[in-house]
Amino acid sequence: MSPDSLKRCLSVFLSGGVLAVLLLLTACQNIRGTKILHAKTDPSFEYAWQVLRDTYFDTNFHGLNWQGIHDELSPKAALTRSPDQLRPILEDMLSRLGRSHLAIIPAARHSEPELGARTSAEMLLNKPVGSGTLGLGLRLLDSNLVVTAVTPHSSAANIGIKTGWTLQSIDGVNLPQLLAELPSDHAFKKNSFLAWNLGEHAQRGDANSIANVTLLDGADQLQTLKVTRIALPGQPVALGHFPPLHTLFTNRWLDTAVPQRMGYIHFNFWMLPAGIAFDHAIEEMKSADGLVIDMRGNLGGLAAMVMGVGGHFVTNRQDLGVMLTRDNQLHLYANPRTVNPSGDSTQPYAGPLAILTDEISASAAELFAGGMQSMGRARIFGRPTAGQALPATFTKLPNQDLLYHAFADFILPNGLRLEAKGVIPDEWIPLRRSDLIDNRDAPLEAAVAWIKNRKSSAP
Repeated sequence: MSPDSLKRCLSVFLSGGVLAVLLLLTACQNIRGTKILHAKTDPSFEYAWQVLRDTYFDTNFHGLNWQGIHDELSPKAALTRSPDQLRPILEDMLSRLGRSHLAIIPAARHSEPELGARTSAEMLLNKPVGSGTLGLGLRLLDSNLVVTAVTPHSSAANIGIKTGWTLQSIDGVNLPQLLAELPSDHAFKKNSFLAWNLGEHAQRGDANSIANVTLLDGADQLQTLKVTRIALPGQPVALGHFPPLHTLFTNRWLDTAVPQRMGYIHFNFWMLPAGIAFDHAIEEMKSADGLVIDMRGNLGGLAAMVMGVGGHFVTNRQDLGVMLTRDNQLHLYANPRTVNPSGDSTQPYAGPLAILTDEISASAAELFAGGMQSMGRARIFGRPTAGQALPATFTKLPNQDLLYHAFADFILPNGLRLEAKGVIPDEWIPLRRSDLIDNRDAPLEAAVAWIKNRKSSAP
């Protein structure tokens, strides 16, 4: 890959494991031209296998015999008669690598998929997600999906659903049962991420449709409710072949009634609208005695944005990490931001910086949190991130499905890899149902306490 191609592919630091919840795509073209060499077998299988053979960043394939995997699976692929039959074989091939950012994304279907012997959890994950949601933040806790947030003014909020309630079913789908069906042997997809993905699919549907929902409330009493789905909130951003990503951005002051003022910023995707909003928000908060950036639930996005946002917090050029392909390496540098959105001179923010993370902080969100932690510029609060941190791109297969595949490794300045392990918080704060029921945000409280105990200091 040429250096210019590698720079273009900065935009593909995407969120792995969010298959039907919307993968962030890039404008990169196929990294190398690949010819189908085995015309007598399935052409899409051959093409996918060869793309990885020619572009995967580890030429040793983590010790696997890549040719042997081809020889094992190719006869099975040759017997398939449709993309739906072929996908499990391709997914099997990808799973052998044991890394994130590897997936088969189905082309638009004109008929029902052949589900065969798939489990009910797999069937749910392959249903259309729709443009509506119940508006519930969900996380895995003690083998249950617990409500961690409720969208204000939504039907769910208006009928009284609270944080700390546990989700039991949506439209008759038994969620605890489906959670028990989830595989537990993934090398990189943590159960907490898989469970969140399942819950996200379950609550999605057409906007304004009504779902029959059962939950256990804070007293463990069963509540049976009819909840109207709301349109996905946020600014839609279209990329590639996929439906719009709805980007949310929030900033506010904490402790407004006391002299010490702390700023709070949260967004869910590293997309251009969030970057523009961040530039304006940080200028408003330059006087803050401390800042909290909430990366919980942030699924990643455009890697180049991480360099720009990081520049708001450094006074000299800092290395956030390096992307390693077969042929090149590209460091992601944060350069000091000395001009504000109006074109006037400014200085980077020099006060204490806290970053909140959880198991749904993925990809570019991990790069930012890990890079800022590695250089000693931020303290991390919460739970370990998803550990899905490989730069990736996509290639269209002959059957029109998309092969989503990692083309580079990523290493932090301190030499650590984020893949599989994720960012480990400086202060690990577990998710507790009692805190949710009491409407307490323990990681945010810990971050605020740390800021209050520190004097502002330069990076």
